[in-house]
Amino acid sequence: MSQDALPLSLERARLFGALAVLAAGIVWSSGGLLVRATQNDTWSILIWRSLAAAAAIALVLAVQRRGRLWPAFRELGWLAPLGGLFVAVSMSSFVFALQRTTVFNTLMMLSMAPLMAAALGWLVLREPVRRTTWIAIAFAILGVAVMVWDGLRTDGLTGNLMALLAALCFAGFTVLSRASPRQVTTPCVVVGGLLGSAAAAILALSEGAALWIGWTDLWLCLAMGFAQIGFGFVLYTWGAQRLPAAEAALLAMTEVVFGPIWVWLVYAELPSEHAMVGGLILLGAVAYQAVSGLRRQRPPVGLV
Repeated sequence: MSQDALPLSLERARLFGALAVLAAGIVWSSGGLLVRATQNDTWSILIWRSLAAAAAIALVLAVQRRGRLWPAFRELGWLAPLGGLFVAVSMSSFVFALQRTTVFNTLMMLSMAPLMAAALGWLVLREPVRRTTWIAIAFAILGVAVMVWDGLRTDGLTGNLMALLAALCFAGFTVLSRASPRQVTTPCVVVGGLLGSAAAAILALSEGAALWIGWTDLWLCLAMGFAQIGFGFVLYTWGAQRLPAAEAALLAMTEVVFGPIWVWLVYAELPSEHAMVGGLILLGAVAYQAVSGLRRQRPPVGLV
């Protein structure tokens, strides 16, 4: 390969990586719309959504590992169940939040996960945190405070708090990924899906809820597991390998932008004015953090 051709190939790789991450964000943004389309109760939906997500990621892992799945879990040791617990709570809280507040509020709260991961990394792993990150965290807290206050006014407090819990658990999973010697914690997503599905089934039975959700909701759950989570994961991991992590995180924010648009187009769902203000403050803080780190090389943070 000539010296002139090398930069061009790298530039193409970066371009395709950026397009893949953009597409991943758009695919992920369909989550709120798909949950809105379901008709069954939360536990029943969680059973099949979590199981489909586990199956989708297990399929991806089987392809990556050429069918050798068990060694991938064994190599992680105790990190697999702990990471799986973080993923299970995050996935479950996300669905609960969507059923108790707007998609806009849920996604805005969830977008805080990278900032939470930075703070947890500083607290647990003693990772250095830049001044710009602390500034972003301060503004993000302001945005969250506005949205929580709005939740008190509009009966959306529970949904906002559940969305915050989802963000916090995903941040915990991110820090766990950084702490792992291999920094490959994809098996945790499979464990999380299985744990979430089993827990939802137990709770559904204890409340007398139905386990079977009908074919329409089943197809929606399969779409969430295989298309929204699984295909989005493949796009993001492929693209993020070709980009600086900060750039990938910024491009993946298409999830936060497009998610509320889909439910507005289909269900005419809009956030309150105060929630909009708080959400934009929060989104601005996350975007500021991502832009400020564009020239810094950091490991990808995993599945959002």
